[in-house]
Amino acid sequence: MTMTKHITLKFLLVAALAAMVALSGCEDQAALRRAERKTQEQPPPPSPEEIAQKIIADAQLNAPMPTRGSSLPPSVRQTMLDLLRREKNRLQGTEDGDEALAIVARKVDERLRQYERAELWEHVLTLSDAHLIFKPGSRQFNHTRDKALTELRKPRVTVKGLPEFGGQKIAMLSFYLPMTNETYDEHMAFGEEKYGVRLLGVFGEDRGVRMEYLETGERFIAYVPSAR
Repeated sequence: MTMTKHITLKFLLVAALAAMVALSGCEDQAALRRAERKTQEQPPPPSPEEIAQKIIADAQLNAPMPTRGSSLPPSVRQTMLDLLRREKNRLQGTEDGDEALAIVARKVDERLRQYERAELWEHVLTLSDAHLIFKPGSRQFNHTRDKALTELRKPRVTVKGLPEFGGQKIAMLSFYLPMTNETYDEHMAFGEEKYGVRLLGVFGEDRGVRMEYLETGERFIAYVPSAR
C-alpha cells in the first residue's frame, strides 16, 4: 500500500469515527430535549392542600349536614374509617403527606363539633373514631364520645297503637336500637320496663306515651306517627 493510500484510509476512518460521535451526540441531545419536553408537559405533584381536599371529598366530610334524627348506615361508617386509615398509612412520614393529614384531621374535628351541635349521635361516634385515627390516645373528645354512646343506647320509640284489653290500655310500640341497628315490636303495660326505658303513661288523647330513659332519668314523649 502506498503512502498516499494509507493516509487516505486513515483519514476516512477518522472521519467516519467523527461522524459516529457527532451522530451519537445529536441523538443524546435529541433524547435530552424529549425528556425535557416530557417533564415540562407533566403536571406538578399535588400540593398538601389538594391531597387533603381529595381525602375530605372521598370521606364525604364536606357533604351537606344530615337532618336531625338521621342514622348513619354501618357500611357508610366502615367505609369512611377504612379510607381514613388507608390514607394515613399511605401518606404519613413525608413532609407533604403529614401536612395533608393535619388538614384532614382538623376537618374531622370541625365536623365532629357540628354533628354534636346537631345531636347526630351516630355521626358523632363515627367522627370520634376518626379523630383517634389521626391522634391515637387523644382524650379531647372523650366526654363527647361518652355522651354519644349514652344517647345511642336510648331506643327510638314509635307508638303503633294504644288498644284496650280487659279494660286496661296497653301500648303497641316499635323500638329501634341505634347501637345494633335492630328494630323490635313489643306490647307494654304501663309501669313496665324494656330496652332500658319505662312506660309511664298516655300523652294527650292517645297522641303518644310518656317514657323514661333509665340510664339518665330523662323523660320523653313517643308519638303515634299521625299525631306529630
